[in-house]
Amino acid sequence: MVLTDINKETLKHKLRHLYNNDIVARNFFDWYQSRGRGSRETKARVAAERTEQDYSDIVELFRSLEDMDLGRFLVGRRGAETRFYWEYDVKSIAEIAVGEADSPEDFSRDTPIDDESEDMLKHAFNLRPNMTVTLKLPENFTQHEAERLAAWIKSLPFTDAHAP
Repeated sequence: MVLTDINKETLKHKLRHLYNNDIVARNFFDWYQSRGRGSRETKARVAAERTEQDYSDIVELFRSLEDMDLGRFLVGRRGAETRFYWEYDVKSIAEIAVGEADSPEDFSRDTPIDDESEDMLKHAFNLRPNMTVTLKLPENFTQHEAERLAAWIKSLPFTDAHAP
């Protein structure tokens, strides 16, 4: 779809309104803003996990984005997940929503197919002599995510059986 200047202005207004008035949209676009790149499709499950929003709220957001002609919302069937196929680079759409751009961009050649192909970095931690723990974390791991991970580790059951 080719956007005219009038359509671009309307889209910009709708996205910014959505961002400013809908916490689900705000968290979704903030997530994409924090990423190094966009993707050609976004799975509802992944978006819900990464934004800490209800799956059903993500589905409603996808329907709203389809109404704006930003792509196609597809309900999962026969083993396929519910997802959104983007008409434009989703990172550029997020930039419009947060007020950093005015019009969506086409995909670049290296745009990944889906959002699960996010770059991961391997981190190793020497927990004990002869015991290394390895974690794979997103390249753009945030302070908020680090705090959540630390809280989860603190919630694990511990015993002092191996204490020196």
